[in-house]
Amino acid sequence: MSTLRFNIRLLSLIMLLAVLAGSCVTRNRCAKYFPPSIIKTDSVKVTVLDHVRDTVIRIASDSSWIQYLVECDSSRRATITELMHYKQGQRAQLPQVSLHNNVLTADCHCDSARIHAILKDREKIVDNRSSETITPPPVEVKYIPGWMWFFGITGMISWGAIVVLVIFALLKRKI
Repeated sequence: MSTLRFNIRLLSLIMLLAVLAGSCVTRNRCAKYFPPSIIKTDSVKVTVLDHVRDTVIRIASDSSWIQYLVECDSSRRATITELMHYKQGQRAQLPQVSLHNNVLTADCHCDSARIHAILKDREKIVDNRSSETITPPPVEVKYIPGWMWFFGITGMISWGAIVVLVIFALLKRKI
C-alpha cells in the first residue's frame, strides 16, 4: 500500500511540474526569443545596349575660281596676259591654269565632299529592385493547446491507473 501512495504522489508531482513548466512561456517572451523573420533582397541589373549605325556627314559645297585675260597675237596664238580676279575656297585650292598650243587647262584640287562614319550609341540601363518579405508569426488557430492535451492524456492514464488499482484492491479484499 505504501508503494501505491508513493506512486500516486510521484505521479501528481510529475503532473504539477509539467503544469509549472508549461506556464513559464508567455506570448511576449516567445515573440522576444523567436521574432518574425524578415528577408530583404536587393538586386541591381545593369544592361548596356550598343547601337551601331552608319551615317554620312555631308560637307557644304566649296568652290574657287580665277579669271585671266587671254589675248591672241597675229599668228593666232593665245597667251595669258594678266590675272584679273580670283577667289580661293575653304577646301578648294586655286586652280592651276596652263595654256599650251592654244589649249587652256585648269586643274583644281578639292577634298572629298562626304565622310562616311560609323557611330556607336551606348545606352546604359540600371534596374534597381528591392523586395522585403516578412513572414509573420503563425496565426493563432482555435485548437486545444498542448497543455490541455497533456492533461487530458495524463488524466486518462491516471484515472485508468486509479480504476485498475481500485479493482486490484477490491479483488484482494474479497480473496
